[in-house]
Amino acid sequence: MRFRISVCMVMAFVCTAVAEEAPVITRFTGGKVTWQSKTNEQYRIEWAWKLEGSNTVWSTNWAAPQEVAGTGVTTQASVPMYYRVVKMATHKALKSPAAWSAYDAKSTSGLNTEGFGGTVFDDRYVYFIPYYDPDGGNYHGRVLRLDTRSNFTNAASWTGFDAAGTDGLDTKGYYGGVYDGRYVYFSPICNNTLRHGIVLRYDTEMSFTNAASWDAYNADNTDGLTTRGFIGAVFDGRYVYFGPHAYGAPGAIPASNYHCNVLRYDTRGHSFTNASSWSAYDATGTSGLDVRGMNSGIYDGRYIYYVPRGASTFEYHGRVLRLDTQGVFTNSSSWIAYEAGNTDGMATKGYRGGVFDGKHVYFVPYYDGSAVHGCVLRYNTESVFTNAASWEAYDAGNVDGLTTIGYEGGSFDGRYIYFTPISEGASVYHGRVMRYDSNTPFKNANSWQAYDAGSTDGLECKGYIAAAFDGRFLYFAPW
Repeated sequence: MRFRISVCMVMAFVCTAVAEEAPVITRFTGGKVTWQSKTNEQYRIEWAWKLEGSNTVWSTNWAAPQEVAGTGVTTQASVPMYYRVVKMATHKALKSPAAWSAYDAKSTSGLNTEGFGGTVFDDRYVYFIPYYDPDGGNYHGRVLRLDTRSNFTNAASWTGFDAAGTDGLDTKGYYGGVYDGRYVYFSPICNNTLRHGIVLRYDTEMSFTNAASWDAYNADNTDGLTTRGFIGAVFDGRYVYFGPHAYGAPGAIPASNYHCNVLRYDTRGHSFTNASSWSAYDATGTSGLDVRGMNSGIYDGRYIYYVPRGASTFEYHGRVLRLDTQGVFTNSSSWIAYEAGNTDGMATKGYRGGVFDGKHVYFVPYYDGSAVHGCVLRYNTESVFTNAASWEAYDAGNVDGLTTIGYEGGSFDGRYIYFTPISEGASVYHGRVMRYDSNTPFKNANSWQAYDAGSTDGLECKGYIAAAFDGRFLYFAPW
């Protein structure tokens, strides 16, 4: 039984003030981005696929250090494209009510736009991924979009489109997505019949509300595997990877239905609807570990880390799966797994989403099999993956006197890691946003802050599933 608050309160937080200085264009040479900076000034790296003068679209969502201080800094970059470095502005205080705002987008474009499964940012618009409608008790395909260059609380900034039925397929129920520089991909989890593999795609160069801008492909049974029921998607510059979770009918999932069949799409291959553009690999049993039931992936510029989740009918676990994107996708040598479920003596299990800050991968805590928790797990990507010393955990379950447990997804603004608040128990949703200062010691209580945004602008702002950062604002998607 699902108990849901029937609202669509999108919440926004001003992370930074406007920067004063113009961007500095930098070159990509020798696989590295280099620039000169003044000591202790903060800079953000941005990228673009092509240069179009003042119309160039610069993105902040690349997998590398978003904020760097120092002089003569050199940063590794894995994909050849255009880069620039922008001086960072001052961060806003988390606990300032004036930095927070909320908007009820429930009835946008005459549609019932609520119940989302994630966010995607395309450098101008934030897309809210359609998941489950609490009013009708059904999975849906109604995509909500916000123009970040317009007023957040103005209805004209918001547009909805019902993508259900795209290309004659049952395109409902998605959980996470990704942007590849042109297209937005929606990760398929479950429609009202079964957990499915119908990938939905939107062409951002075409009209959002035109059905011709959308296409879909049923990727189930790719390479003879059951490829349906995914959470999240990752783009590495060429391929889109979908995070394996479970298949079967809606509702309770038998333990045998959890899987680790990773699905991949080649954006440079044949057409989106051509089977040859798709491949799949069963990573179950990697390194002798049962790595089924994962929850999305995190890309660090080379490796993809799949977040350990599990479920009550299977088991909540802490086994992290890693793919080397420079290896052969279907070769077992490209895959490795590590049991991180008892890091620092804590029950580091049951995570929902993660964040990369340029050095560390953070796993967002939710439920460990016995209780909703706040044990943040962290891996140092500069150390050996299977070495216990590369891993550490911190129990952030009580920050600033608030109960800070039960999060889903997160975001990085160049300095702070934000944890998206969802629930502290069965149907007990909360709005206590937590953040960690990545410039300070991980296990120091003073490095952590929390703020209860649950009644922002007099609205009930509780139960969020993801957050998107546009370079200044952080947007939280209501679940």
